[in-house]
Amino acid sequence: IVRPFIGKEFSDNLFWEIQGKLWELEYFEDIIANAREGDDGKNSVVIEFSVTEFPSITAIKVEGNQKISTVEILEIVETKAGDFVDQPQIKVDEASIMNLYLEKGFRRVTISNRLEKNEESNTIVVYFEVNEGYKTTIKSVNFSGNNFASDSTLRGKVKQKTASLFDTGVFQENLLEEDKTRIA
Repeated sequence: IVRPFIGKEFSDNLFWEIQGKLWELEYFEDIIANAREGDDGKNSVVIEFSVTEFPSITAIKVEGNQKISTVEILEIVETKAGDFVDQPQIKVDEASIMNLYLEKGFRRVTISNRLEKNEESNTIVVYFEVNEGYKTTIKSVNFSGNNFASDSTLRGKVKQKTASLFDTGVFQENLLEEDKTRIA
């Protein structure tokens, strides 16, 4: 990062450019820069950077999940051990876990995260806390006002089915609108 700047004439713009390149790495929580004279003749300058790295993640753990395995949840989580902590990505991972539960029929699920920092090693363990709520299944599908087609014909058009030996009957709200369109 800094090698191309060695030997160049020092200026405020150069100083800001070097700092900008360091910030672009997105490795550091804080960067403190200090410029001092490089020799007695004041012909050079030494720039010292003191950095504080973002904590790195040592583990991702899931708590409160009973109906969906930890392995299945961790497969959809983009944050991995060894990454630097990225709060926006952790929020995206929360939403991904939420969508997984919604797809499996858990309507009242809540997901949150907790970070446990080890100050000594500057590391963090990320916990995703799951409250699964309950699973919603379709008990029956009824139609009213249909004169053109029979109930069985309409049932054949919809994607969501009642719970049976061959179908889980999981209610998925996103499929409800699709089913309405298919019937129309």
